[in-house]
Amino acid sequence: MSTLSDEVFNEFKRAYEAHMLPAIIQALQQANIVGGQVHFHRRKTITVVTRDEAPPSLKNQVEQVVAARLREGVRAKIIIEFVVGHLVLG
Repeated sequence: MSTLSDEVFNEFKRAYEAHMLPAIIQALQQANIVGGQVHFHRRKTITVVTRDEAPPSLKNQVEQVVAARLREGVRAKIIIEFVVGHLVLG
């Protein structure tokens, strides 16, 4: 799997930290998802980890948050995945 160029990754990181992450966290809180974690990876992925399966409405909301915050050229390169798993502390 290819990774984002430095320029695109830095643009994505700025948008992610300033806008997307707070909005994703708010969406998780509104859906009563306790203890969820969000990670972004240079391999074009935002991973949302939850203890229980995320409902489709939450998945759609997170996808809309990401789409609204990124310019089209970057948005087309990003994958959002939801996984159920153990949360990593620290």
